[in-house]
Amino acid sequence: MVASANDSAGARMKRASASIALAILAGGCAGTINSVAIRTDGQPIAGNPVLQHAYETDEAICRGEMQDASMSGSTFSNGSLASLVNQMERQDLATEALRRCLAQKGYVIVRQDEAAAKSAEFQTVAEAARQQQMTADRNAVAITTGSIDR
Repeated sequence: MVASANDSAGARMKRASASIALAILAGGCAGTINSVAIRTDGQPIAGNPVLQHAYETDEAICRGEMQDASMSGSTFSNGSLASLVNQMERQDLATEALRRCLAQKGYVIVRQDEAAAKSAEFQTVAEAARQQQMTADRNAVAITTGSIDR
């Protein structure tokens, strides 16, 4: 980029900022990996109309919260690098709001290539929790009836 004698310092700064911004955006997009939502109980969403409907409803609610997070505050977009950085930070906050909301509803966002393994891990944990609860329930019944096996 060659600056002519007629270029103002502000114009050169704007072009330099735009070039840096493009480099940042291109670098950020180059390594993008698809992600998916999975249930924390390990049940697959796909193929189950009830769970698909529940997820779609929960996601719509959480996307609304994400939009609220990205709309809060004020942003001035004058094409500067600072504006771009501010916009990227707001997008990060909005994405985090989506993740938190979905987590509260029993979902986590994982890389697509790790989804099957993470879902299997959640299924194992959920099954262990069910087994512990069944044992606790049996012990509670045994205590109330006085028939504890020792």
